[in-house]
Formats: sequence, structure tokens, C-alpha cells
Amino acid sequence: MSVLEVLVFGQLTDSIGKDRIHFSYVQDTELFRKALNESFPGLRDKTFLLAVNQELVLKKKILKPGDTLALLPPFSGG
Repeated sequence: MSVLEVLVFGQLTDSIGKDRIHFSYVQDTELFRKALNESFPGLRDKTFLLAVNQELVLKKKILKPGDTLALLPPFSGG
């Protein structure tokens, strides 16, 4: 079974309960977000950016088995 590694940062760890999870492979970032919200309903009202293999993704992106995704909470400047 193919998996995606998901790194979770900041207050998003409260919604998931861990800072790293393995998630069943899905074909693209839109399907990933949908499956993530189904698995972790506490994320539905959270705003976060998504990175794939250390690159921010703002549009739909095709995923490959073994990709590393990161859930990044909003950043504040200082």
C-alpha cells in the first residue's frame, strides 16, 4: 500500500494529535485535502498552506506515492 508522509506544524498538531502521520495515497492535492478533512474533522475550520516536497502548492498538484506533504499554519510577520 502506498503512503504519503504528512508533517504537521504549529497549532494544527492539536487537530491531528501528532506532528507526523502516514496517509493513504491519493492522486492529487484536492483529493488529499478532502480525505484529510474526512479523517480529521477538526481541520475543516482551519486555514493552512500545503507544501509538497518542500514546495508550497497553491493549485491542484498531482501526487506520487512517497511524497512528503506539510501542513503549514498561517505565518505572522515580526
